[in-house]
Formats: sequence, structure tokens, C-alpha cells
Amino acid sequence: MDEGLLDLSPMAGVKLPKEKRAIEEMKWLPFDPKEMVRIFEAVDDVWGKPTQGISDERRQALQMVIRVLSYTSMRPAEVMALRPDQVDDRCIRVEGGKTKSAWRVIPLHPRISDFPAWVKAGGLAVFVNGETGAVQSDPVTPIRHNFTRLIRNKMVSPIDHPRKALYSLRSTFQNALRRAGAPDAVRRAILGHVESGAIRHYNDGPEFEELRKWIERADPTADYDPSNM
Repeated sequence: MDEGLLDLSPMAGVKLPKEKRAIEEMKWLPFDPKEMVRIFEAVDDVWGKPTQGISDERRQALQMVIRVLSYTSMRPAEVMALRPDQVDDRCIRVEGGKTKSAWRVIPLHPRISDFPAWVKAGGLAVFVNGETGAVQSDPVTPIRHNFTRLIRNKMVSPIDHPRKALYSLRSTFQNALRRAGAPDAVRRAILGHVESGAIRHYNDGPEFEELRKWIERADPTADYDPSNM
């Protein structure tokens, strides 16, 4: 084509497979189990006590949100958009999103069993605009900013890989599910991918129990197979 030997590009008839992952999922790399151990330790060390320049409510909210992201594969914006009626002692109901497949039910991991009570007590209110009473236009920004400072500057051995950041927690828990032996359909249902079919919508019955079984087996800090323990 560049040399003028062809009048029509043959590439016009070539159909490449459509990339089904979100841009963020292609961009960020997951944390490995050892990194997650150090991240949780840093979260407790830095935000588990009074910190200059940050309120007690904000640092406690940061602790909770990072933990929830680490055990659900939710997007940060999905956590920020949760209402109290979407969270109970059994599961989190994700509603809304860019696609219909984003609507899903995620069984509650034992490590975040205190999340429902925290949400119902108004824990997410720390990210509300004090003047208008509305959620900040981009409530994820302060979480991303603080998490980045945590892993880049405040950890004893910083994690400075440019492709490891807040959004990495989504694929990190997916890797934990894979190591636990969770089937593809289960992992896709938890992510909110349309290929998983109706299983992602069930909040009771055998489909829900299947999701809960694998959620409870997954541990982002474990490099062994929890299903064999």
C-alpha cells in the first residue's frame, strides 16, 4: 500500500478478536502473595494508629476499602457507589456499571465480615462532600492517592513497579481464586463478565453456594493451594 502497488488494503477484510477486558484490567499487574502480606502489614502499621494530616475516620475508611477490594475483585468505583441496602451479612450486590454484566452478587469473604455493619453505620460518609452531602465527583482519587503513597513511599521495601497500583487489587483476588482452584465461570461471575451467565446474579441456592465456597477458599496472601489444606 505504501508503495502504491495495491489499490485496496487487504486488512479491511481481517477481523481481529475483540478484547473483552477493560482497559484498566489490561494495564495493571496483580500483586503477588508476598506483596499482599506486606501491603496488609503496612495498612495496619500506617493507618491503624493516629496519623498526622489524616482524620481517624478517613484512615479507618482507607483500611476498610483496601481490605474489601482485596477480597472481592470489585472496582474501586463500585465500592464507593455502594448503598447500605446493597450489603448484608451474606453478600454484596453490585448494581450499575458500564455494562449489564457488571450487575452481580459477591458472597462476603470472612475477612470482611465487619464490612456490612461499617457501611450501615455510615462508614462511606467520609467520602461525602460536606457542603452538598453528595458523594465526591471522583471519590476514588483520595483512595488511589493514599494507597499509592503507602506502597511507594511508606513501606519499608516499597513496591515501585509502575503497573502495580490500586486497580491491581482486582486481578490480585482473581489470582487468589485461580490458585484456590475456582472454575473460570466462578471467577468471571465474581468479576462481572458476561460469559459467566446467570450465575453472577444468584443470591441464594446452589449457584450462590458455589460462589461462596470459592470466595471463602481464596486468600490473596497465600501462595499455596488453600483447597488442599
